[in-house]
Amino acid sequence: METNLYKKFAQVLSDVEYLVERNEFEIFRFDFEKNPKDFQFKWNPILTSPNRQSATTIASRPTILDKNFSCKLCPKKIGAIRNFTHRGKKPVLVLHYTSEFRKGQPALTKSNPNLTLRTSESEDLFDRLIKKVFGFSSKEFYFQEYPACSFNHNGSSPEDWKDRMNACDTHVKETIESHGINAVILMGSAAVLRFGAESAKARTGKIENFSFGGIELPVLVIRSPEGVFSLEEKRKKLEANKASDAYKQAKKEEDEVKLSLVEHLTGLKNSLGIN
Repeated sequence: METNLYKKFAQVLSDVEYLVERNEFEIFRFDFEKNPKDFQFKWNPILTSPNRQSATTIASRPTILDKNFSCKLCPKKIGAIRNFTHRGKKPVLVLHYTSEFRKGQPALTKSNPNLTLRTSESEDLFDRLIKKVFGFSSKEFYFQEYPACSFNHNGSSPEDWKDRMNACDTHVKETIESHGINAVILMGSAAVLRFGAESAKARTGKIENFSFGGIELPVLVIRSPEGVFSLEEKRKKLEANKASDAYKQAKKEEDEVKLSLVEHLTGLKNSLGIN
């Protein structure tokens, strides 16, 4: 019993540390209570009128932390990823991961907590691809971090990640059921963590049924926008000498990857009949 209490206390401390470091610690209150930020500690010793009325401030509703903050399915998590879901309109769910899982690599976080993907550049690139294929913004799709939390990637085993992905299927299943999702786009590191590096590579571009917590639906595996953006940057650095073999090779690789992405996404569009 004591051991469980210590584990719960350690998890609470971990969550608090995550929030304080990012200056995102929230003070919860009931709807009928005033927002602590609205209290004015100002002393007015003389009132100009006995009938003077104090100004009334309408307290805003409390900010509720995402459900991944309270999730206890993964005991070794460092912290929950802020804004881990994005609500869209089209019945397609994009599963991605903005934290790091590769050992030896520096820890990763979103450059801006309001972003959906890792960087504004990767969001812009993915948006261009979706607009080219579907004719609407990528934000029309649903997005979700998979897994939904950050972990000590240098101290994590393949079995740890497998357990985390299986646990996080609970959140994916809930999104699918709540919003009538018809298909999933699984990209980049999320695909590697779900299937393994070799299997994810073999599945890239294919639309295959897969079960999330018992719900089976079509899944398309694609490369991450961050990976494609790195190819763009590599080509741009070589633009000073467009006649060089290095530039031609970089341009060819970038074009091939982008073309394959367009083809893969077009296949999904046609299979679902999305307009």
